[in-house]
Amino acid sequence: MTSGYLQIADMVLMIRPIHFGPNPETADSNAFQHSLDDSVEVIKEKATAEFDEMVEKLSEAGIEVITLSDTSEPVTYDSVFPNNWLSFHNSRRAVLYPMASANRRLERRRELVEQLSPRDVLDLSHFEEQNKFLEGTGSMVLDRIQRIAYACRSSRTHEEPFNAFCNYFQYRPLIFDATDANGLPYYHTNVIMSMGQEFVVLCTEAVTDPRELIRSLEDTGKELISITREQVKHFAGNILQLENSSKEKFIIMSETALKSFTPNQMINMEKYGKILTVRIPTIEKYGGGSARCMMCEVI
Repeated sequence: MTSGYLQIADMVLMIRPIHFGPNPETADSNAFQHSLDDSVEVIKEKATAEFDEMVEKLSEAGIEVITLSDTSEPVTYDSVFPNNWLSFHNSRRAVLYPMASANRRLERRRELVEQLSPRDVLDLSHFEEQNKFLEGTGSMVLDRIQRIAYACRSSRTHEEPFNAFCNYFQYRPLIFDATDANGLPYYHTNVIMSMGQEFVVLCTEAVTDPRELIRSLEDTGKELISITREQVKHFAGNILQLENSSKEKFIIMSETALKSFTPNQMINMEKYGKILTVRIPTIEKYGGGSARCMMCEVI
């Protein structure tokens, strides 16, 4: 085990949405996203209420939440998912990422990053000029201690920026292919995979050739909790292990995800932290992302 690195954060950044709703620029590659069947204002109100309730639950558990608000202008639909454009590493070294959607590029806010006082900023957004993308810890799932970065190829995850990230932070890159039941690539790795300190949740049946991936996980001593494509549809892969100021561990997931896990899977996960569930059906339905996507670890 490499010393000096942490896997689990005790602080997260979350962005309170203003213009939340289905993003027409991301719908083609996000099979989890649905079209409107309610008024825009009602959806905004529901999403904001879900966000506030989630922040309250995390705070009550002793997890520190830095809550910042989206801006009125420019209009962004997905600002509630900051982990796609920003991540922190090794004492708050920040990374800015190349985003596939032009609308989502508007979410990048340097003044926000400066508020959190990172030591330095790695800006990978120039890869957008080459139409090559890497959407943060959506595109990558990181074993921060063992220094391995996992990513499944998609229209939002390309090898060049992925390798640039890995070279900068000295991660070993492991890239693979994973598809849904219709043969379409999953848009983000973190809908099929979640990395805990001692366990990993992974949809093994979705991975085209899982041998290298499973071997890597076995070599690092992680307990593999395998989920199905059907469970992925319910965001079972989009969960995050955190801890509070007292070093109590939690596994954050949505109620949608919770209902999809089997009793045996829950027993296995509960060895590694208390299950903390949040109710975010509006955000899941119209944003196409779940609890993990809403939290950017500050680590």
